[in-house]
Amino acid sequence: MPSLTGRSVGITEERRALELARIVENLGGVPIVAPTISVEEAVDLAQIAELRQHLATGQVDWLVFQTGIGVRRLIAAVGPDEAPELVAQLARCQIAARGPKPRQALAEIGLRVHLAPSEATTAGLIASLAEVPLIGRSVAVQRIGDDNDILIDALRKQGADVFEFSLYRYGPPPDLAKVHALISRTLDGQLDALTFTSSPAVRGFFQSAESTDQARALASALNRQVVVAAVGPATAATLDAYGIRAQVMPPRFTMGAMMIELARALEGAPVIQEV
Repeated sequence: MPSLTGRSVGITEERRALELARIVENLGGVPIVAPTISVEEAVDLAQIAELRQHLATGQVDWLVFQTGIGVRRLIAAVGPDEAPELVAQLARCQIAARGPKPRQALAEIGLRVHLAPSEATTAGLIASLAEVPLIGRSVAVQRIGDDNDILIDALRKQGADVFEFSLYRYGPPPDLAKVHALISRTLDGQLDALTFTSSPAVRGFFQSAESTDQARALASALNRQVVVAAVGPATAATLDAYGIRAQVMPPRFTMGAMMIELARALEGAPVIQEV
């Protein structure tokens, strides 16, 4: 088993930060936890009610889930008593899942995924859906932010009738001081590795750096002296948009696999010494 002994590893994830920190510790490393975004409750009850009406009357041909938390928030929004009925209604639709996280969440409630792009990105999802005849079809899409605008436009150009529903939104870091401390640590050469598990976490990190005019210096430091790990291609693509190359991306897009690959990548490299 590869080791992270003595390595300082930055963690930008919020929801499963403690789980990631335990993995780092179990591999011998020192986790530096600084979530760069928060996940805020933003279930649009009117949209969910409309979605359920469409489902009940068979007016949804395709459902597009983009995140695992979105699947779980939808089920939670209707409550335990009505969840079985909702799952049965969802099962009558064709389902597309952007990546492994929504696929796993759907599998947990017994739902089959009919379309999953080989590249787990918005572009990959658009390319896969482009092969599906959608003229006159009703497509319900889980909204996750700005990326949705590109997806929605593409679906409408294919002739689909698109309905969006919102379940949560990304907010500012829960502790901005920790993010700035992580940025300073990176700039000072006191970080061995930095991990990202979502595109919004990447954006949140650089937005925090931009607020103090440190974004350019941060990008330079990451490329020169830090091993950057991305959990999957969508996150790696967002890093690339900021000029950062993800040196580590696991073959299986899970946090545990990412940490194992990170430990392998760091084998033989000098350990950063605290000052």
